Order: sequence, then C-alpha cells, then structure tokens
Amino acid sequence: GATNVEWKYFYNQDGRPDPLIKAKLAALGIQPGDRVILVCRSGVRSSAATYALRALGFENAQSLTSGLNSLK
Repeated sequence: GATNVEWKYFYNQDGRPDPLIKAKLAALGIQPGDRVILVCRSGVRSSAATYALRALGFENAQSLTSGLNSLK
C-alpha cells in the first residue's frame, strides 16, 4: 500500500534527518528493514527523503529518481 508523507517531515528545523520520522513511520507499520520506495513528481523531493531515511538506518529505502514525470 502507498502512504503519502510530505518530504519536509523527514528533516528537522536544522535541516538534518529527523529521528522522529522513525516513530511516525512505525505507527504506519513501516520499519527500518522494510523496502520503502519514495516517489514525487520530478524525483528531487523523493531523493531528499530517501537520503534522510538512509541516514536514519532505512537501508532499503529507494527513490524513483526521475519521478512520476518520467512515466508519462
């Protein structure tokens, strides 16, 4: 299933990956060992969120780098 989480929630006010996102994702049933594929329109925001997740231990996080636009 797909879940919409805005990319800005993956970073704290200092611009660093926010550890609090781990608890938010856990509440949605998403654990660090799960495969997570992030998608946005152009690939920029999903890549930023993927970077944050990997920094927080989500080694199976991936981004559709060219975004949804590439699927048209």
